[in-house]
Amino acid sequence: MRLSLLAGTVLALFAATPAWAAWDDWSISPLHGYLGDFSYSVGGQAQGTVFSANVPGSFDQPNATGAAQVNASIQRDYDSGLSLALKGQFSIYHDHLSGDNYGSDFVAKAYFQAQTGLGRIEVGMADGAGYALALTGPTVNGEVAIDNPNAEFFIDPTTGQAFQGLFTLNSAVESSLNYAKISYYTPRLFGVQLAMSFTPSEGKEFLPFLNNGPSVPNRQRYIWEGAASYSDVFGPLTLSAYGAITVGHGEHKTPGHAGLTEWGFGSQADWAINDDCMF
Repeated sequence: MRLSLLAGTVLALFAATPAWAAWDDWSISPLHGYLGDFSYSVGGQAQGTVFSANVPGSFDQPNATGAAQVNASIQRDYDSGLSLALKGQFSIYHDHLSGDNYGSDFVAKAYFQAQTGLGRIEVGMADGAGYALALTGPTVNGEVAIDNPNAEFFIDPTTGQAFQGLFTLNSAVESSLNYAKISYYTPRLFGVQLAMSFTPSEGKEFLPFLNNGPSVPNRQRYIWEGAASYSDVFGPLTLSAYGAITVGHGEHKTPGHAGLTEWGFGSQADWAINDDCMF
């Protein structure tokens, strides 16, 4: 049994005149402003859950879990249509049952982005093409969903950490996590968008090639991702589809480890009944 108390955008730092939304929204507008030719934005999100779990054992079972993150960006727009941005996501709090999909490091994302008329380029610690374009099933609360959750209600008695570390269901292609990479996304034309990423190693650095990652058996290197997304509207009907594949190279393989390949696909049809209801 669980009761979700709060999930969504609830954190805005130093906002002089925050724009409060309706009570059922629980959101606050992020802080944004200008520094000369640059615009900046600082916001974030916090989530928490209380629950009751019947887990026999000799360890203490908590009844609440939560986490908080801060998002920040600074951007420069040019008259030519070019837009340059530096973006980051930081984990400022999490307990041993809540975290994120990137190992719960303080720096979850830190990357440079260039948006042009010919597409978008991202360099640094960011999601790969397969995860960025992923289309997965709907969730009521993504933090505690079965698919790709950020919170767990059971403890592994051997480690005292969240039990989901053993195996986490994730229907999106996320092999490259937030390892430093180079990604390119085409503009969406006729409903189709293509993307690809190259991750040289499991290094978590602002720029690729600066860190080869941990020197351990079965280390992953040279990870290539390709993804395609389609979405178009036909009257009240919206059709969407997605597919991605990732291939990599495993170094210092131990017995039983073969090639590294992951793929995934999904599709969705939405029928808008009215402004407040969709099937």
